[in-house]
Amino acid sequence: SAPDEATNQIMTNFYSFLKKGETKSQALKNAKLKYLKSTKDPNLKHPYYWAGFIVTGDVSAIASPSQNNPIYIALLVIAGLVFLLFLVKRFKSKA
Repeated sequence: SAPDEATNQIMTNFYSFLKKGETKSQALKNAKLKYLKSTKDPNLKHPYYWAGFIVTGDVSAIASPSQNNPIYIALLVIAGLVFLLFLVKRFKSKA
């Protein structure tokens, strides 16, 4: 078990650092450090509140598919326009 407020702060920062492209281990380290810096109560800096969070398995960075979304959207729009032009030419030639 882990304290709710510490968990909230550490995990929110962890995912924020992951989103920036950091490895999982670096993101967790930075999230813990940020928690320790932002916590004013010295009692809440005790390892009980933050040491239970560990990374296991693959610690590499997570590739965010959202970085490619503008490219895919642009390609989809272009393909749609080409298709519409094709349909307009086809109907004009039949008329």
